[in-house]
Amino acid sequence: MINIATWNINSVNARLPALLAYLNEKQPDFMLLQEIKCQNDNFPAEEIAKAGYHAIVSGQKSYNGVAILSKEELLNPLYALPEVPQSDTPQARFVQGETKDGLKIISVYVPNGNPPLKDPTSKEKLYYKLAWQDALTAYAKKLLAENASFIIGGDFNVIINDADVYNPEAYRTNALMVPEVRQKMQDLHNLGLVNAFKTFHPEGGNYSFWDYTMKAWQRNMGMLIDDILLSPDLAPRLQESFIDKPMRGIEKASDHVPLWAVLG
Repeated sequence: MINIATWNINSVNARLPALLAYLNEKQPDFMLLQEIKCQNDNFPAEEIAKAGYHAIVSGQKSYNGVAILSKEELLNPLYALPEVPQSDTPQARFVQGETKDGLKIISVYVPNGNPPLKDPTSKEKLYYKLAWQDALTAYAKKLLAENASFIIGGDFNVIINDADVYNPEAYRTNALMVPEVRQKMQDLHNLGLVNAFKTFHPEGGNYSFWDYTMKAWQRNMGMLIDDILLSPDLAPRLQESFIDKPMRGIEKASDHVPLWAVLG
């Protein structure tokens, strides 16, 4: 049995008490974190260890950052996506570890892609996102060619279907669901990867993110942008996948909630 959760925590230090309580209560085998928003030296490794978890961390000051927490120590850590596109500032968006049985566990934080407010017509961030998605697909294709078993979880920053957002018309030109971005996500699925949550919940209307503004949580103005993808060989083991929606209502909540997959 494998219990794995992915959670864009929106600052691991700001939400450390909630994380430790969650690990203690839910006991995932693997917890994939995104937007930890700290450098490796500032990651709360000691507190995580006291909770019974090892950590592989790829941090970045104030922005981005990903981690894998695991009950067993993972081997062969990889801290950057191979052939990742270049940017002005290195971006910590990928980390991988491997179990003793050879299962690769990957946490990703795909770029958002929307332009900065100071330059709303710029396409630079969108082009970077598309290139990053291409690099992730190429890497998954390489793993499949090697007959590797793997799980990729994280914040993909893609609204896959219209039913995955409260108001699709409001997001037609948003980098979360423009056709090019959706196609890149489909390219990843087309490799034969299995979307754990959508396997059980294809109907839509289930969200993993609610913005802090506009009383989005209270009004259920959400979107599904977090996913767990499995290599095809793991599909027969998939037993359950769910979103832990109540976590959005806790004190000092992240704007995302954990999404889980259970494998037999």
